[in-house]
Amino acid sequence: MKHTRKYLRILVSSILIFLFFTSMTACTGGSRNDPSPQTSPGSRSATIKNANTANTGPGAGLTSPGASAGLPAGSPYTTAEQAAAIGYAEAVKWKSDAVLAYISPDTYFMDFDFTNTGLATRWGMEFANRTDNTQLFVHVVCGKMDYTKNLGNTRDAPLNPNLKADRPAIPLQQALKTILDNGSPKNTLPAGVFFRIEPDGGTATTDPRWTITFRFELDEGKSEIHAYSVNALNGSVYEKGTGFIQQPGSKSLTVDQLKYKPGYTAPFNEVQAVLKFYGLMNRRSFDEAFKLLDDSLLSGKGARDMWKSTYDKVASLDVKSVVVDSTRGDGSIVCLVTSFATGDKDIVESIGWGAWPVNNTRYVTVKKTGSDYRITEISTSK
Repeated sequence: MKHTRKYLRILVSSILIFLFFTSMTACTGGSRNDPSPQTSPGSRSATIKNANTANTGPGAGLTSPGASAGLPAGSPYTTAEQAAAIGYAEAVKWKSDAVLAYISPDTYFMDFDFTNTGLATRWGMEFANRTDNTQLFVHVVCGKMDYTKNLGNTRDAPLNPNLKADRPAIPLQQALKTILDNGSPKNTLPAGVFFRIEPDGGTATTDPRWTITFRFELDEGKSEIHAYSVNALNGSVYEKGTGFIQQPGSKSLTVDQLKYKPGYTAPFNEVQAVLKFYGLMNRRSFDEAFKLLDDSLLSGKGARDMWKSTYDKVASLDVKSVVVDSTRGDGSIVCLVTSFATGDKDIVESIGWGAWPVNNTRYVTVKKTGSDYRITEISTSK
């Protein structure tokens, strides 16, 4: 009887649990980090977001954009180019000569395998125009327009005449492949990713760039930052692997001084297994995700369909962080997962979650057998 009650508790909590998050693999310890202050696309969008009107915030009346970038129908992910196209359609209503000036995925909302896919569920972007100095901010969530905000006179230079109006000339996926070929970390989520038509200190004649940074946590509250920049007009590499220590103070490091060398590959472990599972669930790649579940979580009549139907009740579930909480007596690892749920507030709450911007937490137990990792329990408590 005791075993039966435990099984039911695990199954019920698991069905609620999978529902919560997705996207991303961390550089160290599995915790997803904010971008550095020098390269902080997420903080820019968040600042503007707070100025938005009440009924146009993330999750309000959102539906899935359907299949995107070759993913199953219902996937909430889009590429930078798909998101930019959605934003551009809105921007030309503002100014007929609108030109994409900046785009970045929101912090915590990238696909778990972002360095290979370039997919995210939320994108912030800015459009300039060729007739005055004003700019427009556009936010896209799950392949849908979220809101816009006129930024006013925020430019002080004319636009590079070679820019494409609706998207970067070099796709993000190409820029990501370029930096991987030049030693960027593997199996590691970027700390910051953005396209900017005028990099810091740039002018109207400066070529636009894709900039991707990675952060590795060190001792004493310090971080090691690796930065890569790719010319967004011709695909050449501007900067690769520049490292510096952040907090407190910053200093440049040579490659020999870096703790995490170029080409570093993060090992697959319990944290990575959790991130991959929720990432695959959020993609709606259910059969692949189920391979990471213990059989006990899939037994019973209609268990798989229950997982699928419950997950489809939200537009997106994005992982904010995964950290190791404790180790059980049998050697299995308990991870504390924090996530964001995007979707209709009433529906999200009806299945036991708080809608964005509420932080949802779950305890996920992972057991390693040989080289295999399986999730054996998901619960609201230890």
